[in-house]
Order: sequence, then C-alpha cells, then structure tokens
Amino acid sequence: MVMRGSNGGSNDPKHILDSYKWYSYSKDGGYSWSPPKPWMCDDNTIFYSPSSCSQLIEHSNGKYYWIGNVSNRNAEGNLPRWPLVIGEVNPDDYMLIKDSVMVIDIKKPEQSSRVTYSNFFAREDRVSKDILVYCTPLFENGYENKQSDWTANAYVYTVNIK
Repeated sequence: MVMRGSNGGSNDPKHILDSYKWYSYSKDGGYSWSPPKPWMCDDNTIFYSPSSCSQLIEHSNGKYYWIGNVSNRNAEGNLPRWPLVIGEVNPDDYMLIKDSVMVIDIKKPEQSSRVTYSNFFAREDRVSKDILVYCTPLFENGYENKQSDWTANAYVYTVNIK
C-alpha cells in the first residue's frame, strides 16, 4: 500500500517535514501490515511527492504500476501537483523502479503553478492492454480564486505497456 504524507498546516507551517509517500505491505491478506516507511526508488533514491492521491494498478502482465505526482524538491503541502508520472513497482522490495518512471503530463509554461494533475483514475484497457489515465487538471486555465477556476477539460492519456 502506498500512502500520502503531508507537511504544512499548523504543525509544520514552514514545510520542514519531508513530503514523502509512505509504504507498508501485508503478507497475510491484509490482517497485519509492516510499519510504514518512506517510499523510494529501487536504487535508494528518495523522491518527494505532494499530499495528493496516487494509484497502484495491477496489470494483466502481472506487474504493478504506480501513478502519481513526484517532485525534485520538498513539496509544500498539496503543491506542486505536477508532473503526473507512471512507474513500475519492483515485486521483491516494493520500491519504484527508477528507470521505468515516465512523465504522463506536466505543467505547461503558460499554466498556473497550481495546476493539478492529481485528479485522475486509471484502468487497463481489456483489448489493447494499455493503461488509460483519465484526468481533469484543475486550474489549467489559471488560478485567481474564481468559480470558473474550478472548471477544466477532461483528458484520457494512453500509456502503452509492452
């Protein structure tokens, strides 16, 4: 299981806590779980991730893929929520295989830094075996705290799985 962490708020107003994803695993069908630890890449590279949802998806090829947001710097609570990436999970140690990580989408220069590539759902297409990622990136047209900011286009990204 991959869990979101968070920093900021009243207990960490300067965003000093590390913004990691955390992982835990069960060997008995979910009756008990390992203590949560910071999730990292298979080469022990630590990556940051905002306090946003992510998804583990089991593919018919027997592999697991993680979809979520990563950052090369400590996130500030919920931000940034880009890029949206996908990567394979190592079945032996449950770490993200660094060389498999690829960007699905990223903030464009003209977009607000608040654009959110985090409101998504993914599934495997039964025929093509591709992973389809459905995403509505809020604030893609700007952020001025207006009601219209909460509208966005809906996209379907196709990730070819070989």
